[in-house]
Amino acid sequence: MRTGYHYTSYENWKKIKKEGFIPYVINKTELLNFNFKELPFGIWLWKRHLSKEAHTGVVLSQIANKNASKVVLLKVKYDKDDILTDPMNDMVNFILCHSGTVGNFVFKSGKAVVVTKPIPAFNIQLLETFSWKDGWKTKRNSYGK
Repeated sequence: MRTGYHYTSYENWKKIKKEGFIPYVINKTELLNFNFKELPFGIWLWKRHLSKEAHTGVVLSQIANKNASKVVLLKVKYDKDDILTDPMNDMVNFILCHSGTVGNFVFKSGKAVVVTKPIPAFNIQLLETFSWKDGWKTKRNSYGK
């Protein structure tokens, strides 16, 4: 099993902790240059913990784009065989270099994978909760376990 990390709203987390992750459409520019017949379904996972700057950028992006006052960081266990592969060569797993910008400012950057199979709730752990309304307080849950 591999480990990845996922940021989402607290509201979405309440659903994930009951149902696990269910693949959804991944519409990222990094995938547009490949020969997919249609956009792939999967779960976006960062391969490693992000730098402090990228971490802050992702949390702010979640708050802005999902209108979320609380954002969570999840630790996710997944099978290497479930990573999205190149449509021209299914032996090649995609490792995506992803960054987000505002103007020329890069606010997030890191490597990610797309897991194409559902991930059960028991493979997902809440690491941190970030609350915008509570003055940016962070609550850590068993970090690093």
